[in-house]
Amino acid sequence: MDRYLEQTRAILDEAVSGMSEEQLAASRNGKWSPAQIFEHLSLAFGATAAGMERTAAAEKLNVRAPSMRDRVATLLVIRFGYIPTGRKAPDYTVPSGASPAEAIRQLHDNLAAMDAAITRAEQRWGDQRIAVNPAIGPLNPDQWREFHFLHARHHARQIVAIKAASQQTTSRAAA
Repeated sequence: MDRYLEQTRAILDEAVSGMSEEQLAASRNGKWSPAQIFEHLSLAFGATAAGMERTAAAEKLNVRAPSMRDRVATLLVIRFGYIPTGRKAPDYTVPSGASPAEAIRQLHDNLAAMDAAITRAEQRWGDQRIAVNPAIGPLNPDQWREFHFLHARHHARQIVAIKAASQQTTSRAAA
């Protein structure tokens, strides 16, 4: 597996490490639960895998040139690691309520499928821009991998904060 995607798996597994099924399923203040975050990421990985499979099988690469907005967005996200908060998730990545165990299993499966699909597209087309990311524009294979790492890291931080808040609540309740 690619190094960025290995790191992706590691930070996500570490984020939920030690959390109970109840903690994984609990949402707070109308925000997604850790399990829903995992399902969201799994759906994003799956969508990228499907897109990369289409790219790998295509007779001709049909990727638009990046706009100035795309270039700025790619610079902010890929170069500086900035993932803005508050952006609405694309409909196809909105969680539907998988159980925590299923969300974690699907995440691992889709991460591996995405890694393999990006590699196939890269073998077919090299390091040129191979597909358009809906948030930041056309990306090459390494940029796709790094985008998913940064996106996952953004959500892993949210999960760690949820876990810390849950542990504080549990500590206060025990006292």
